[in-house]
Amino acid sequence: MSHTMATKRGGTQAMILDEESVSASAHGILQCLRLLAEEAATLNLKRTLSAIQDALETVADESGAEDDAVPVLH
Repeated sequence: MSHTMATKRGGTQAMILDEESVSASAHGILQCLRLLAEEAATLNLKRTLSAIQDALETVADESGAEDDAVPVLH
């Protein structure tokens, strides 16, 4: 699978990533988003948590990873 990465200047730089690298990258993003979701839940930031949950679902869908252990506000 071929993936591209945006540079800081707005251009694109072609990068070839193998499936293992893509999975590891997606796992890292999911882990960071989970930490942010936990903090948003702790601070009772409902709209922020909702946006992070949407991002978690999107990353999980795109990568085929699981997005369990997401905090939920009551």
